[in-house]
Amino acid sequence: MARLSDARRVALSLVVERRLRGARMRELMRGSAALDALGPRDRAFATRLTFGAVLAEGLVRRLIEARRRPGVRLRARVRDALSVSAFELLYLSTPTDVCVSQGTELARRADPHAADVAHALLRALASHDLPVIEAARGRVAVGGNDEGDLALVAAVPPVLVRELVASRGRPFARELLVSLSEPAPVYVAANHLVQGDDEAARLLDAAGLDPRPVGMGGSFALGRPAGLARSGLVDDGRVVPADLSSQLVAAAAAPAPGESLLEVGQGRATKTLLMESCVHSRGGLARIHAIDASPFKVDLARGRLGRLGLGERVSCQVLDGRKVAEGGLAFAPEGGFDAAFVDAPCTGVGTLRRHPEAVWSLADDALGEALRSLGALQTDLLRAAATRVRRGGTLVFATCSPLRHEDEDVIRAFLASPEGGDFSVRDVLESAGLAALGPRAVTLARDLAGPTDLEGCLCVRQRLGGPDAHFCARLVRGT
Repeated sequence: MARLSDARRVALSLVVERRLRGARMRELMRGSAALDALGPRDRAFATRLTFGAVLAEGLVRRLIEARRRPGVRLRARVRDALSVSAFELLYLSTPTDVCVSQGTELARRADPHAADVAHALLRALASHDLPVIEAARGRVAVGGNDEGDLALVAAVPPVLVRELVASRGRPFARELLVSLSEPAPVYVAANHLVQGDDEAARLLDAAGLDPRPVGMGGSFALGRPAGLARSGLVDDGRVVPADLSSQLVAAAAAPAPGESLLEVGQGRATKTLLMESCVHSRGGLARIHAIDASPFKVDLARGRLGRLGLGERVSCQVLDGRKVAEGGLAFAPEGGFDAAFVDAPCTGVGTLRRHPEAVWSLADDALGEALRSLGALQTDLLRAAATRVRRGGTLVFATCSPLRHEDEDVIRAFLASPEGGDFSVRDVLESAGLAALGPRAVTLARDLAGPTDLEGCLCVRQRLGGPDAHFCARLVRGT
């Protein structure tokens, strides 16, 4: 009997806990003492197993059902164990015999009577399904763009591949789908309200996080990110963890010093902090009024901003963004806001490396239904926010998805609406906030830009080792 590795044991416990609690894996991992107790290599491996098992769960479930002998029933914990070991077998470079041996022990831990069944299932997957996936992986590695191969290699629903190809073309879709094979990089931004870039770099280096400047003022990729939470740099507000694409969007949306901004969809205030940091680097602060429909998120945001001394500059309110045109805003400057930022809810296709739960919720007809309902909501949010923007003011719209139906199509629907008639699209790369980060930041954004069919908009490419796929549009109201 083989000894089960600590990393696989912890991975199984997290997958089981996710199923029982219905929680997001990322949230569970943040508070996992068992994960924190692992060494750096085991922690990285356990993280890869858990995220991968969740991302690939729909495909793995179908493969296991196809190989399961009639009459064999699998308890939920055994299925959890198989999801971890099957992902490792099919998608990581672990030798087959090791995967089967460790997978058998993982199933035995879930149910002592399930070891033989698990062993047989894993051997069947290795004999029949692994060669098919390896062949697809080989074709994609030499530039192949077949949609079926891409779906297998990325372990995603074929309908999602088709939608990505239709939205941005095969090269863009291929880059994004191949990038799902590796964890997302970890980026942080220096909080300019507290210190400059050099001091932030020194603190990150002293914490052993291996900060690497990415060419945009105050932004770093972390070579050794595991110790970020323990460093205290996030808790005391010295750095803000945020994907590079999120940092670009926040810079594009940031108003000028002294201006007012309405933020719709504040979440946990990450982009709020990034915007105020960007404004501060230009010599002042903005007056931000942020709303979100979730009381829980508003409480978190208010507490976070209060601890960092921004309570008087940023106000947070529970309010459905579709209702801002009807009144009810706790703060509304006479004549309208200088700017508005709509960080819209979306499918999250650009953040699947960080939120793998979304992948198989978009299978089959669910993707089309989500795009229809979200597109209508996104357009409504834009229309409502537009009514609060003064003449000559700016309206920025962003999603963490590259799908055209919730990006350019939403902008076109808004421009065709009564509220959008006074607005015109302006180049995101010419925004003052992005320019304030220096010419290298604009060059970086241009290098990351993927194809769009609406001039002036930005859709960030998602590549191996690169930031998430985000979309951003900047509109200005006529005078």
